[in-house]
Amino acid sequence: MNAALGNNPSLTWHGIIQGKKALGIGCRKRVGNSDSIFIWKDKWLPKPRSFKICIPPNQLPPSAKVIELIYLETQKWNEELVKDIFWEEEANIILSILLSSRLTSNQWVWHYSKNGKFSMKSCYHAVMGLDLLELDNIDAGSSSLGPNVAWKKIWSLNVPNKCKITLWRMCNNSLPTLDNLMRRGVVIDSVCPLCNHESSDLNHILFKCPAALQL
Repeated sequence: MNAALGNNPSLTWHGIIQGKKALGIGCRKRVGNSDSIFIWKDKWLPKPRSFKICIPPNQLPPSAKVIELIYLETQKWNEELVKDIFWEEEANIILSILLSSRLTSNQWVWHYSKNGKFSMKSCYHAVMGLDLLELDNIDAGSSSLGPNVAWKKIWSLNVPNKCKITLWRMCNNSLPTLDNLMRRGVVIDSVCPLCNHESSDLNHILFKCPAALQL
């Protein structure tokens, strides 16, 4: 999952890398003994489409593992700690994860099937549910959310979650602007349809377009 395209790759390797992106849509870790799952780095939350914790590290360090959220004696979630660290939506999802009393090992599962096993049919439907920009921005190896001031300010804003997510996508340039769509072959012209002047990239849409500025 961490392999790169490399220099002068073969057609076969191109296909494998593209397949890795498709796997990144639905692969996540199922919580077992939790000693090898990192809270903020790994994909373990049963929440499509990122499967990762959205808020930046707080209280616990960036290297903290899921096992630190569990009472080992009873194999139950530390409910008070979970609710204190994560916002309500993510806390509820975490607390809904059933923990095994047998301390089974962590394993990779395919989220979009009932038995956790990968199938081409379920992968096809998962891919078709995304647009090209979302598929292209899937990071199968690491989270793009770093423990810095900018992200903390975004996630601490007193606005609906959809507004925070939009801000996050803006910062990652993952919104479907005409400029992004043209680079991916979806459209053939990126000229702004409002002012017919500049390329419709994120900077133009937000800060330069006369029509946007009036709005």
